[in-house]
Amino acid sequence: MNENKLDKGDTQFAEYERIFRLLCEAVNESPSIKDYSEYHQSPAYFYRYWTINNEDDWQKSLTYRGNMGNNAFIDVYKYEDSRDVILLIQHSQTKFASWLEIPLFSVARLLFLTAKIEINKPELKRIFDLNSDQEKEEAIDNAVKAVLKRLFWALPRLILQATDRAIHDSILSYIKTDLERVYSLHWKKMELSRNHEYLPHDILNWLNGQIKAVEDWRQRFIGNIREIPEPELSELPQRYKELSAAYKIAKKEHGQKKEKYLAAENRRTLRDWREQWKKEFVYYPELYPDCLMLLCDEEIIKPHDIAFQHLSFDWGYSPDHIRRIIKEQKAIAKGQGKKSGSSK
Repeated sequence: MNENKLDKGDTQFAEYERIFRLLCEAVNESPSIKDYSEYHQSPAYFYRYWTINNEDDWQKSLTYRGNMGNNAFIDVYKYEDSRDVILLIQHSQTKFASWLEIPLFSVARLLFLTAKIEINKPELKRIFDLNSDQEKEEAIDNAVKAVLKRLFWALPRLILQATDRAIHDSILSYIKTDLERVYSLHWKKMELSRNHEYLPHDILNWLNGQIKAVEDWRQRFIGNIREIPEPELSELPQRYKELSAAYKIAKKEHGQKKEKYLAAENRRTLRDWREQWKKEFVYYPELYPDCLMLLCDEEIIKPHDIAFQHLSFDWGYSPDHIRRIIKEQKAIAKGQGKKSGSSK
Protein backbone atom coordinates (compact mmCIF):
# COMPACT_ATOMS: atom_id res chain seq x y z
CA MET A 1 0.00 0.00 0.00
CA ASN A 2 1.43 3.37 -1.06
CA GLU A 3 -0.18 5.85 1.33
CA ASN A 4 1.27 8.80 -0.63
CA LYS A 5 -1.05 8.01 -3.57
CA LEU A 6 -4.23 7.39 -1.58
CA ASP A 7 -7.23 9.70 -1.81
CA LYS A 8 -8.76 10.60 1.56
CA GLY A 9 -12.15 9.40 0.33
CA ASP A 10 -10.73 6.07 -0.78
CA THR A 11 -11.58 2.94 1.23
CA GLN A 12 -7.89 2.04 1.13
CA PHE A 13 -7.06 5.33 2.81
CA ALA A 14 -9.62 4.61 5.52
CA GLU A 15 -8.05 1.21 6.02
CA TYR A 16 -4.57 2.75 6.19
CA GLU A 17 -5.77 5.26 8.80
CA ARG A 18 -7.35 2.47 10.85
CA ILE A 19 -4.23 0.30 10.81
CA PHE A 20 -2.01 3.24 11.70
CA ARG A 21 -4.33 4.18 14.59
CA LEU A 22 -4.24 0.62 15.96
CA LEU A 23 -0.44 0.58 15.66
CA CYS A 24 -0.04 3.88 17.50
CA GLU A 25 -2.43 2.79 20.24
CA ALA A 26 -0.56 -0.49 20.74
CA VAL A 27 2.79 1.31 20.93
CA ASN A 28 1.51 3.97 23.32
CA GLU A 29 -0.05 1.32 25.57
CA SER A 30 3.31 -0.47 25.87
CA PRO A 31 5.25 1.43 28.57
CA SER A 32 8.46 -0.54 28.04
CA ILE A 33 8.88 1.35 24.73
CA LYS A 34 10.60 4.70 25.25
CA ASP A 35 10.65 7.63 22.87
CA TYR A 36 13.78 7.97 20.77
CA SER A 37 14.28 11.51 22.10
CA GLU A 38 15.44 9.87 25.37
CA TYR A 39 18.06 7.70 23.68
CA HIS A 40 21.01 10.12 23.80
CA GLN A 41 20.81 10.37 27.59
CA SER A 42 20.45 6.61 28.15
CA PRO A 43 23.07 4.01 29.16
CA ALA A 44 22.43 2.34 25.80
CA TYR A 45 23.75 5.40 23.96
CA PHE A 46 26.85 5.65 26.12
CA TYR A 47 27.55 1.96 25.62
CA ARG A 48 28.03 2.53 21.85
CA TYR A 49 31.32 4.32 22.46
CA TRP A 50 32.37 4.18 18.79
CA THR A 51 29.64 6.70 17.92
CA ILE A 52 30.72 9.23 20.58
CA ASN A 53 32.92 12.22 19.74
CA ASN A 54 32.22 14.46 22.73
CA GLU A 55 34.87 14.13 25.49
CA ASP A 56 32.37 14.45 28.35
CA ASP A 57 30.17 11.76 26.83
CA TRP A 58 33.25 9.58 26.30
CA GLN A 59 34.02 9.76 30.02
CA LYS A 60 30.40 8.86 30.82
CA SER A 61 30.71 5.95 28.43
CA LEU A 62 33.74 4.61 30.30
CA THR A 63 31.81 4.82 33.56
CA TYR A 64 28.70 3.11 32.20
CA ARG A 65 30.67 0.27 30.63
CA GLY A 66 32.73 -0.17 33.79
CA ASN A 67 29.60 -0.44 35.92
CA MET A 68 27.89 -2.79 33.50
CA GLY A 69 30.02 -5.81 34.43
CA ASN A 70 28.86 -8.99 32.69
CA ASN A 71 25.23 -7.93 32.56
CA ALA A 72 23.27 -7.76 29.34
CA PHE A 73 20.38 -5.40 28.74
CA ILE A 74 17.84 -4.55 26.08
CA ASP A 75 16.56 -1.06 25.34
CA VAL A 76 13.49 -0.47 23.18
CA TYR A 77 12.64 2.90 21.62
CA LYS A 78 10.15 4.21 19.10
CA TYR A 79 10.52 6.79 16.36
CA GLU A 80 7.23 8.07 14.96
CA ASP A 81 6.43 10.01 11.84
CA SER A 82 3.21 10.58 9.92
CA ARG A 83 3.51 7.32 7.98
CA ASP A 84 5.07 4.71 10.27
CA VAL A 85 6.39 3.85 13.71
CA ILE A 86 9.94 2.47 13.79
CA LEU A 87 10.84 0.16 16.66
CA LEU A 88 14.50 0.61 17.67
CA ILE A 89 16.04 -2.17 19.75
CA GLN A 90 19.55 -2.23 21.21
CA HIS A 91 20.93 -5.38 22.83
CA SER A 92 24.09 -4.56 24.81
CA GLN A 93 26.59 -7.01 26.29
CA THR A 94 30.17 -6.59 27.45
CA LYS A 95 31.59 -7.76 24.12
CA PHE A 96 29.17 -6.23 21.61
CA ALA A 97 25.96 -4.35 20.92
CA SER A 98 23.38 -5.22 18.28
CA TRP A 99 20.92 -2.70 16.86
CA LEU A 100 17.67 -3.38 15.04
CA GLU A 101 15.27 -1.02 13.31
CA ILE A 102 11.86 -2.52 12.61
CA PRO A 103 9.24 -0.54 10.63
CA LEU A 104 5.99 -1.59 12.25
CA PHE A 105 3.29 -0.49 9.80
CA SER A 106 3.93 -3.44 7.49
CA VAL A 107 3.69 -5.80 10.50
CA ALA A 108 0.45 -4.18 11.66
CA ARG A 109 -0.99 -4.35 8.13
CA LEU A 110 -0.12 -8.05 7.86
CA LEU A 111 -1.88 -8.72 11.18
CA PHE A 112 -4.89 -6.61 10.15
CA LEU A 113 -5.35 -8.36 6.78
CA THR A 114 -4.91 -11.78 8.42
CA ALA A 115 -7.51 -10.97 11.09
CA LYS A 116 -9.87 -9.63 8.41
CA ILE A 117 -9.60 -12.83 6.37
CA GLU A 118 -9.96 -15.08 9.41
CA ILE A 119 -12.92 -13.20 10.91
CA ASN A 120 -14.92 -13.60 7.69
CA LYS A 121 -14.60 -17.37 7.57
CA PRO A 122 -18.05 -18.91 8.16
CA GLU A 123 -16.97 -21.13 11.06
CA LEU A 124 -15.52 -18.17 12.98
CA LYS A 125 -18.96 -16.64 13.52
CA ARG A 126 -20.07 -19.76 15.38
CA ILE A 127 -16.80 -20.40 17.25
CA PHE A 128 -16.44 -16.85 18.59
CA ASP A 129 -20.13 -15.92 18.75
CA LEU A 130 -19.81 -12.91 16.45
CA ASN A 131 -23.34 -11.88 15.51
CA SER A 132 -22.91 -8.45 13.92
CA ASP A 133 -20.56 -6.54 11.67
CA GLN A 134 -19.69 -4.26 14.59
CA GLU A 135 -18.62 -7.24 16.69
CA LYS A 136 -16.45 -8.48 13.83
CA GLU A 137 -14.74 -5.11 13.40
CA GLU A 138 -14.13 -4.81 17.14
CA ALA A 139 -12.67 -8.34 17.17
CA ILE A 140 -10.27 -7.38 14.35
CA ASP A 141 -9.09 -4.25 16.20
CA ASN A 142 -8.67 -6.13 19.49
CA ALA A 143 -6.69 -8.94 17.84
CA VAL A 144 -4.32 -6.59 15.99
CA LYS A 145 -3.53 -4.56 19.11
CA ALA A 146 -3.18 -7.60 21.36
CA VAL A 147 -0.74 -9.36 19.02
CA LEU A 148 1.31 -6.19 18.52
CA LYS A 149 1.63 -5.64 22.27
CA ARG A 150 2.73 -9.24 22.75
CA LEU A 151 5.24 -8.80 19.93
CA PHE A 152 6.76 -5.81 21.75
CA TRP A 153 7.01 -7.94 24.89
CA ALA A 154 8.57 -10.97 23.14
CA LEU A 155 10.99 -9.36 20.68
CA PRO A 156 13.70 -8.23 23.15
CA ARG A 157 13.89 -11.63 24.85
CA LEU A 158 13.91 -13.60 21.61
CA ILE A 159 16.60 -11.33 20.15
CA LEU A 160 18.81 -12.39 23.07
CA GLN A 161 18.16 -16.03 22.18
CA ALA A 162 18.88 -15.48 18.49
CA THR A 163 22.15 -13.69 19.29
CA ASP A 164 23.36 -16.36 21.72
CA ARG A 165 22.31 -19.11 19.27
CA ALA A 166 24.26 -17.43 16.46
CA ILE A 167 27.43 -17.25 18.62
CA HIS A 168 26.99 -20.87 19.74
CA ASP A 169 26.47 -22.17 16.20
CA SER A 170 29.33 -20.10 14.79
CA ILE A 171 31.74 -21.72 17.27
CA LEU A 172 30.46 -25.18 16.32
CA SER A 173 30.62 -24.37 12.61
CA TYR A 174 34.25 -23.27 12.87
CA ILE A 175 35.25 -26.42 14.75
CA LYS A 176 33.27 -28.88 12.61
CA THR A 177 33.93 -27.44 9.16
CA ASP A 178 37.43 -25.96 9.61
CA LEU A 179 39.40 -27.33 12.56
CA GLU A 180 38.39 -30.98 12.23
CA ARG A 181 39.16 -30.98 8.50
CA VAL A 182 42.55 -29.26 8.92
CA TYR A 183 43.68 -31.42 11.85
CA SER A 184 42.16 -34.77 10.86
CA LEU A 185 45.48 -36.12 9.53
CA HIS A 186 47.39 -34.86 12.57
CA TRP A 187 44.89 -36.52 14.93
CA LYS A 188 45.20 -39.74 12.94
CA LYS A 189 48.99 -39.69 13.40
CA MET A 190 48.44 -39.18 17.11
CA GLU A 191 46.30 -42.37 17.02
CA LEU A 192 43.29 -40.59 18.44
CA SER A 193 39.96 -42.36 17.95
CA ARG A 194 38.02 -41.70 14.78
CA ASN A 195 35.26 -40.19 16.89
CA HIS A 196 37.56 -37.75 18.65
CA GLU A 197 36.26 -34.20 18.77
CA TYR A 198 37.38 -31.01 20.38
CA LEU A 199 34.73 -28.75 21.90
CA PRO A 200 35.14 -25.73 24.22
CA HIS A 201 32.52 -27.03 26.65
CA ASP A 202 32.62 -24.11 29.09
CA ILE A 203 31.50 -21.47 26.61
CA LEU A 204 29.10 -23.80 24.79
CA ASN A 205 27.43 -24.91 28.03
CA TRP A 206 27.12 -21.31 29.17
CA LEU A 207 25.54 -20.28 25.87
CA ASN A 208 23.22 -23.30 25.94
CA GLY A 209 22.10 -22.28 29.42
CA GLN A 210 21.26 -18.80 28.15
CA ILE A 211 19.44 -20.23 25.13
CA LYS A 212 17.48 -22.76 27.20
CA ALA A 213 16.32 -20.14 29.70
CA VAL A 214 14.86 -18.01 26.91
CA GLU A 215 13.42 -21.07 25.15
CA ASP A 216 11.64 -22.06 28.37
CA TRP A 217 10.21 -18.54 28.55
CA ARG A 218 9.19 -18.76 24.87
CA GLN A 219 7.36 -22.05 25.39
CA ARG A 220 5.44 -20.49 28.27
CA PHE A 221 4.77 -17.40 26.17
CA ILE A 222 3.08 -19.48 23.45
CA GLY A 223 1.26 -21.66 25.99
CA ASN A 224 3.11 -24.95 25.52
CA ILE A 225 4.52 -25.20 29.06
CA ARG A 226 2.06 -24.77 31.89
CA GLU A 227 3.85 -26.21 34.92
CA ILE A 228 6.07 -24.18 37.22
CA PRO A 229 9.18 -26.28 38.07
CA GLU A 230 10.83 -26.74 41.44
CA PRO A 231 12.32 -25.01 43.32
CA GLU A 232 10.53 -22.01 41.78
CA LEU A 233 7.09 -23.47 42.59
CA SER A 234 7.65 -23.86 46.33
CA GLU A 235 9.49 -20.50 46.41
CA LEU A 236 6.60 -18.68 44.71
CA PRO A 237 5.00 -17.36 47.96
CA GLN A 238 8.33 -15.83 49.02
CA ARG A 239 8.88 -14.39 45.54
CA TYR A 240 5.39 -12.88 45.68
CA LYS A 241 6.14 -11.38 49.10
CA GLU A 242 9.36 -9.79 47.80
CA LEU A 243 7.63 -8.37 44.71
CA SER A 244 4.76 -6.98 46.79
CA ALA A 245 7.29 -5.16 48.99
CA ALA A 246 9.19 -3.84 45.95
CA TYR A 247 6.04 -2.52 44.27
CA LYS A 248 4.91 -1.01 47.61
CA ILE A 249 8.16 0.98 47.72
CA ALA A 250 7.76 1.92 44.05
CA LYS A 251 4.18 3.08 44.72
CA LYS A 252 5.31 5.31 47.59
CA GLU A 253 8.07 6.84 45.47
CA HIS A 254 5.69 7.18 42.54
CA GLY A 255 3.33 9.26 44.70
CA GLN A 256 6.13 11.48 45.98
CA LYS A 257 7.62 12.05 42.53
CA LYS A 258 4.21 12.67 40.97
CA GLU A 259 3.31 15.31 43.57
CA LYS A 260 6.66 17.07 43.15
CA TYR A 261 6.47 16.95 39.34
CA LEU A 262 2.94 18.37 39.10
CA ALA A 263 3.63 21.07 41.72
CA ALA A 264 6.70 22.33 39.86
CA GLU A 265 4.66 23.74 36.97
CA ASN A 266 0.94 24.53 36.79
CA ARG A 267 0.56 23.52 33.15
CA ARG A 268 1.69 19.94 33.72
CA THR A 269 -1.05 17.34 33.33
CA LEU A 270 -1.50 13.73 34.44
CA ARG A 271 -0.70 12.73 30.87
CA ASP A 272 2.61 14.61 31.15
CA TRP A 273 3.29 12.75 34.37
CA ARG A 274 2.70 9.35 32.75
CA GLU A 275 5.38 10.18 30.19
CA GLN A 276 7.75 11.39 32.93
CA TRP A 277 7.12 8.24 34.99
CA LYS A 278 8.36 6.09 32.10
CA LYS A 279 11.74 7.83 32.44
CA GLU A 280 11.88 6.74 36.10
CA PHE A 281 11.78 3.03 35.24
CA VAL A 282 15.58 2.94 35.08
CA TYR A 283 15.58 3.14 38.91
CA TYR A 284 13.58 -0.11 39.14
CA PRO A 285 15.55 -2.58 36.98
CA GLU A 286 14.03 -5.68 38.62
CA LEU A 287 10.44 -4.57 38.05
CA TYR A 288 8.56 -4.76 34.76
CA PRO A 289 7.70 -1.48 32.96
CA ASP A 290 4.18 -2.71 32.19
CA CYS A 291 3.66 -3.35 35.91
CA LEU A 292 5.23 -0.06 36.99
CA MET A 293 2.85 1.75 34.66
CA LEU A 294 -0.06 0.30 36.62
CA LEU A 295 1.01 2.50 39.55
CA CYS A 296 -0.42 5.46 37.64
CA ASP A 297 -3.81 3.92 38.46
CA GLU A 298 -2.88 3.82 42.14
CA GLU A 299 -6.47 4.25 43.36
CA ILE A 300 -7.61 1.20 41.41
CA ILE A 301 -4.81 -1.34 41.75
CA LYS A 302 -2.73 -2.25 44.79
CA PRO A 303 0.95 -3.34 44.99
CA HIS A 304 0.06 -6.95 45.82
CA ASP A 305 -2.15 -7.10 42.71
CA ILE A 306 0.72 -5.78 40.61
CA ALA A 307 2.96 -8.52 42.08
CA PHE A 308 0.46 -11.11 40.80
CA GLN A 309 0.62 -9.45 37.36
CA HIS A 310 4.44 -9.55 37.44
CA LEU A 311 4.40 -13.29 38.18
CA SER A 312 1.78 -13.72 35.48
CA PHE A 313 4.27 -12.37 32.92
CA ASP A 314 6.95 -14.71 34.28
CA TRP A 315 4.96 -17.94 34.14
CA GLY A 316 2.25 -17.48 31.52
CA TYR A 317 -0.72 -17.86 33.87
CA SER A 318 -3.43 -15.32 34.57
CA PRO A 319 -2.96 -13.22 37.75
CA ASP A 320 -5.95 -15.01 39.34
CA HIS A 321 -4.41 -18.41 38.64
CA ILE A 322 -1.08 -17.27 40.09
CA ARG A 323 -2.99 -16.20 43.20
CA ARG A 324 -4.50 -19.71 43.52
CA ILE A 325 -1.12 -21.41 43.05
CA ILE A 326 0.44 -19.26 45.77
CA LYS A 327 -2.46 -20.06 48.11
CA GLU A 328 -1.96 -23.80 47.45
CA GLN A 329 1.79 -23.56 48.07
CA LYS A 330 1.24 -21.72 51.34
CA ALA A 331 -1.16 -24.47 52.46
CA ILE A 332 1.36 -27.17 51.51
CA ALA A 333 4.15 -25.39 53.40
CA LYS A 334 1.90 -24.95 56.43
CA GLY A 335 0.98 -28.65 56.38
CA GLN A 336 4.62 -29.68 56.13
CA GLY A 337 5.43 -27.40 59.05
CA LYS A 338 2.79 -29.09 61.22
CA LYS A 339 4.09 -32.55 60.31
CA SER A 340 7.64 -31.49 61.12
CA GLY A 341 6.51 -30.10 64.49
CA SER A 342 4.56 -33.19 65.45
CA SER A 343 7.46 -35.53 64.62
CA LYS A 344 9.75 -33.87 67.14
